[in-house]
Formats: sequence, structure tokens, C-alpha cells
Amino acid sequence: MDSMLLRAGIAHEVEWKTFVEQLLPEEEYLLYVAQLGRDHGPIQGIEIAPDSVKIERRQKLVLWLIDHYPKSRIHQRTEGHLNLPDDKVVYEVGKSMWFKKMLEFPVDVDVLANAASFLRVHDPLLCEGFLLTCIKLEPNSQIWQRRLADLRECNSSNTESTDERDD
Repeated sequence: MDSMLLRAGIAHEVEWKTFVEQLLPEEEYLLYVAQLGRDHGPIQGIEIAPDSVKIERRQKLVLWLIDHYPKSRIHQRTEGHLNLPDDKVVYEVGKSMWFKKMLEFPVDVDVLANAASFLRVHDPLLCEGFLLTCIKLEPNSQIWQRRLADLRECNSSNTESTDERDD
């Protein structure tokens, strides 16, 4: 199992121990995560536009993982996001699913962080709100402070480059 997921591009050796701790011993989960990694992970190159069948399959896999495993670290990775141009409509479905998970797990920092990661590109203000909640829940954890600073820096850079184009 270890080498299968590594080959699928789901985890690097450095991340492997933490990732394995999060895996639940359910074959369906492993199958979906491995499929997502094989079709869309770093080995394949997520930036390469797949055909429509692969797009739809990837979208369904991401939505299934949100619904069934909102605490999984796969949501922190590019493969667990819906940020490609063809994902626009499905992104909104995923966003809605994350809000439902937030109601279900209102004080779970893993779910909050995964939702924030999902929302980062298209809804940075919502992402920031979730990260601020993580900070309130775990004020001594520096990871949330770093992620918030990174988000703000990224948004600041994007705003500056947009302002320059407007001139």
C-alpha cells in the first residue's frame, strides 16, 4: 500500500508518516485517493488539462472525499482542490459541501483548515475567516499564523499586480 500511494503521487516520503496516520483502513477511500493521485497528481501534472472523462471523474472524486473524509490531508494538496477552469460549477458544489461540514464539525481545526485550503484560490476572504477560527481554537499553534500570513502576502501580491495592470 505504501509504495502504491507514493507512485500515485499522493505523498512524498517526508510527508508519508503523517499521511498514513490519517488513512482509514477502508478500501474505497484508498481506491479513490490512489485514483486521484494517478490521474491528477504530481506525476501526471495537474496543470495538464485532462480530457472531459478525467475532468468529471476527478471532480466526483474530490466531492466524494469532501463528503466522506473532510479531515483527510488530501484536501491540503492540489489534487484535493477544484481550481481548474473546467471546475467552476463543481467548485460551487464543493464550497457548499464544505459549509455543511463546517456546521457538522464547527470546532475541528482539520476540517476548518481543509475548507480554507479548498477556498484559498477563489474565495480568499472566506479562507482567511476559517484560518482566523483555527487561530482562535489553537492560539499556540504557529501553523495557522503562517498560513494566514502566506494567504495575506499572496493576496497582497495579486492586488498589487492587478493595480499595476489597471494603470
